[in-house]
Amino acid sequence: PPAVFAEGMRCEARHGGGKKAYDGVIAQANGDGTYDIDSDDGDKEQGVRADLIYVTNVDTIIVR
Repeated sequence: PPAVFAEGMRCEARHGGGKKAYDGVIAQANGDGTYDIDSDDGDKEQGVRADLIYVTNVDTIIVR
């Protein structure tokens, strides 16, 4: 089954599909099954596939 993440979840995401994952927050869930990520370093990435996202703490949701 596909991964489902909620907006505000803390995560690590592989920016640009690369090998290194960066800390951030799920900013938006898109209708096509991808997610927009706001990285802690200020970068924003749109359309990140679920297989490139790793949830770091399911109990932490950041409300923006």
